Amino acid sequence: SLSKFGFKPEYSSEIIRSNGTLTWHPAPSIPSMPSISDFISRSFQSNFISTGVENWMNEAIIFIKRTFQPSTIRKKRTHGFLQRKRTVGGRRVLKRRRLKGRARLAI
Repeated sequence: SLSKFGFKPEYSSEIIRSNGTLTWHPAPSIPSMPSISDFISRSFQSNFISTGVENWMNEAIIFIKRTFQPSTIRKKRTHGFLQRKRTVGGRRVLKRRRLKGRARLAI
């Protein structure tokens, strides 16, 4: 029996020797849990279809904006060469990059 190894007999298959014959007892199927997406879709359906807001939700999903909106000006103002030259820490960054042999010291 596999129960001495920590297997629960209701969820594990066992091969049992009785009267000189081997008998295999298959494990019963474990009931499957619903996925989180099933749960979310069901809760959205029950809440929004009844209130008539489902169309609004579908349109609102289109307008979700990502957090990174690249801007060259903002990038150069924070990480550019002149900004590095202005501060002591920035000059240290440039010095380290020169010593390492970087082709580009700053953006």
